[in-house]
Amino acid sequence: MKAIITGLNGTVAPALAANMREAGYTVTPWDRAVVPIDDPVASRAFLQREAPDYFFHIATGSPDWAELAARLCAEQGVDLLFTSSVSVFAAAQRGPFTIEDEP
Repeated sequence: MKAIITGLNGTVAPALAANMREAGYTVTPWDRAVVPIDDPVASRAFLQREAPDYFFHIATGSPDWAELAARLCAEQGVDLLFTSSVSVFAAAQRGPFTIEDEP
């Protein structure tokens, strides 16, 4: 099984990647320097080339990137897990956020 994971320079994604590797998964990072998040053509080609079973979008980023990842995963039948309070709460707000905060 194969997974693409965003956010490997953060805190949560490296722990997820290590756990998945221990479980026998092949983990491929999404490197923004190689595959720009604002390039739909490069993003689609990357996802097609890697053909993951799972896509874990853990990185911070624009809502446009989250939408693109979701659309491409839906098109290619890739299971997606998205978790990022930054994209949910907007660029103008700063965390940390609590359960009581309005998105």
